[in-house]
Amino acid sequence: MFFITLYRNFIKKKYSSIVLIIQIALTMITVSVIIDFFIMSHDFATVLTPGERFTVGIGEKIAIAQDIEYIKYDYSLTGKDVLDMKNSNSNILAISPLTTIPVAVLDYQHEQYITNSPVKGVNEQYINIQNIRIRDGNFFHKKDIENVHPVTVISNQLADMLFNEMNPIGEKIMLYRGSKVVGTPLTLTVIGVFEINSKLKNYASMEHILIPYPLVRFNPGRINIFDIKYEKLIISCTPGFENSVKSDLLVYLRERTEDESKIFFEKSSSSISEIVLISISDFTKYLSALSIIIILINFISLLSFLMMRISDNMRRYGIEISVGSTIKRIRLNIMMEIFLLMFIGIFIGGFFSIFINGAVIDVFLKSTGLHMFLQIEYHYSILSGLESALILFGMGLIVSLCVTRQIKKISPSMIMRY
Repeated sequence: MFFITLYRNFIKKKYSSIVLIIQIALTMITVSVIIDFFIMSHDFATVLTPGERFTVGIGEKIAIAQDIEYIKYDYSLTGKDVLDMKNSNSNILAISPLTTIPVAVLDYQHEQYITNSPVKGVNEQYINIQNIRIRDGNFFHKKDIENVHPVTVISNQLADMLFNEMNPIGEKIMLYRGSKVVGTPLTLTVIGVFEINSKLKNYASMEHILIPYPLVRFNPGRINIFDIKYEKLIISCTPGFENSVKSDLLVYLRERTEDESKIFFEKSSSSISEIVLISISDFTKYLSALSIIIILINFISLLSFLMMRISDNMRRYGIEISVGSTIKRIRLNIMMEIFLLMFIGIFIGGFFSIFINGAVIDVFLKSTGLHMFLQIEYHYSILSGLESALILFGMGLIVSLCVTRQIKKISPSMIMRY
């Protein structure tokens, strides 16, 4: 009897029923995609965040204007400090000298380019600290640092500008210190290209050219890197142990300077991975707002559909009550009807979300350029499907309980009006 009534109601209001099923299916897909993205954003954070990062060095802070100061480095840190500091605390994940050429001119086949960000001198561990993704070639090896090989790793933005569509690996560029093409240049061989996306915030201030740190102050050749002095160190440590690491480093650095006030610790400037995480974080906020709006729209639509269905069948409900049916039974039949329609919509939406979710997330990553940094393979999450279904069923339960309370108000006079 229930299914016969359901069939009659469906035929009578087939268009509104089909529209409701389609809407529930689309909501199921949308909510499932959003939940999938939230699940994957946790994986993104796991991949992109290797640890807490900060810089440490010895120098005097000099104020040049209100709220503007620079550090006059002592250049008392040497290559030996890298090894000693690494051994001072087991929670140091990676450590690299960090020294710069503030302004430089690059020359490739007599075409010059003035760098808009400092040329950074680092070691082979810098790739782990900043979570740099190599697009072509390789990053520095330990031997490149120890033997002071004249090599460089450049950003994809710089590679495209200098070499157009050519393969930059193995090409040689000349680097002049300063803003003019004067003096003896460093002739560098490009061994790698790392990814950087112009769509991300602050991309112009990121590093675009990296070289072995001994090259910043010395010419190529085999020298004792333990004697080379540089500005500061950049360190990545286990999350939650930053204070412990800084405490051990402070003890170590006190032996290197008579003026303890010159020892400084600074939070490292945004790395590529942090900027990617900012982009993902911003997007998840928009997704949260979107999911609330979608659920509210679906709630209102379901509410309208159910009120219209009850209004259209009010006379029939009154007749059923008059021949002995109970209000509880009628309410149960209405709820079963709405839940059956929701089940059909959720099943259809869940089926298509298996194929759609991955494509939607892939389109998002490619349209924003984040695919260059993230190498997580998408797998459909049954958890996201179940959570989406529970959200929709919960919404259906609330709506049906609220609306079917009208059945209690049925009276003979109301039956006559319908």
